[in-house]
Amino acid sequence: MKARRDRRREQFRRSLRKRRRKRKLDLVTAYGGRCVDCGYATCPEALQFHHRDPSTKDFGLGKFSGSLARLMKEAAKCDLVCANCHRIRHVREAVISEHRIVQLRREMKLRAIASFGGRCGACGQGFGPAAMEFHHPDPTKKEFAISVDGIYRPWEKIRKELESCVMLWEQRSRTSIRRVTDGPFLEDFKVGDVHRSPAGRTITQADNIWFSLLTNNQNPIHIDAHYASKTEFKRPLVNSVFTIGVVTGLMVPYTSQNGFALGWDEVKLPNPLFEGDTLYADSEVLDARESRSRTGWGIVKVRQRGFKPDGTVVLVMVRSFMVPTRAAAPRRDPPLPRD
Repeated sequence: MKARRDRRREQFRRSLRKRRRKRKLDLVTAYGGRCVDCGYATCPEALQFHHRDPSTKDFGLGKFSGSLARLMKEAAKCDLVCANCHRIRHVREAVISEHRIVQLRREMKLRAIASFGGRCGACGQGFGPAAMEFHHPDPTKKEFAISVDGIYRPWEKIRKELESCVMLWEQRSRTSIRRVTDGPFLEDFKVGDVHRSPAGRTITQADNIWFSLLTNNQNPIHIDAHYASKTEFKRPLVNSVFTIGVVTGLMVPYTSQNGFALGWDEVKLPNPLFEGDTLYADSEVLDARESRSRTGWGIVKVRQRGFKPDGTVVLVMVRSFMVPTRAAAPRRDPPLPRD
């Protein structure tokens, strides 16, 4: 009973986070999708809403889950800016403290920036200190955050922490964090979790014929409409191996996005799939455990189904795959276009 409540809470939290992200992206698009200060428009996740007058701020837009009307009313008090310009605006607006501890923290950050050569580790560009952040590629090695707002610590302790960091300008830091933490990783799989594909895949005649011939499957039930018309089905059946591949692919973002396949078991085809049908899929986690032979990895088993828009199930199977833990996952750092 407790496990079921925990699963429901986690599903609710995930749904809430997804709703917040979608709302923010919709707002970013509605406000032009471009920083009003510098024109940055490459990555929507790096754009933020800055209140022109802090005294009128009722709540932050990123974590608000209330009505759309209140969200739009609050957004009207804001400018859309990139993470860099947002940080710089706050620094300009901040009252400079004369307290010695605050000054020491600022000095330590400047020293840390200098130790990295003062340039972003991803793009090599130099920015003001306010725009620079220290990012931990492996969150499990993070002891503390290095920031002017943090606790004052001696330089030796900071220097040791910097060995686990890369220095990025704020925009890069935000987009890199998203790439590093994109799942699912082993920690994200909970027994009983269910995911459904948000989009379907319509199977065409070309899909069916090309796949069958590509794999040397010359069964006329897949490639000969005249022959198929004389069978009980009256039309060509979609190649079952292609169906398995499509259902697997539809669920990859929720299953093996960061891993690799181990096997397919208990494959059943309860109903036929025809050319022109649209295929949807869902996935339920049956088991998730750490690997006994590969450190930092785990084995996940899921039950997956393929079904038509009317709910008719055409495929049921159990799939096993191996995924890394968040700490062991290879770092993704795709290139960005030059502005």
